[in-house]
Amino acid sequence: MDGLGIIYGKETEMHELKVGDKLKDNDPRMGDNRILTIVELLPNGVVAENCIGQRRRYLRKRIHTDGKARQSGMNLLMPNVKLTGAPPTDASKGDDA
Repeated sequence: MDGLGIIYGKETEMHELKVGDKLKDNDPRMGDNRILTIVELLPNGVVAENCIGQRRRYLRKRIHTDGKARQSGMNLLMPNVKLTGAPPTDASKGDDA
């Protein structure tokens, strides 16, 4: 299938979930900084832990891995995404940046 999944009749690029991956909660009531870490994979979901050690189960169908913006469910954070802070600057330009 070459990393492509078909969801609701649309082809989207899918990423396999694994232990240690970070999830971001899209619920607007939770704010922008609710980041969870996957600690266990289940047949139909995952067990994820928040920053204070609480663990909860989440269904795989509520975890979106295609990178599209949504207002519900969870998004898989890619390894190269910064969680907080300002946008990166190009330090090689010196004072001209």
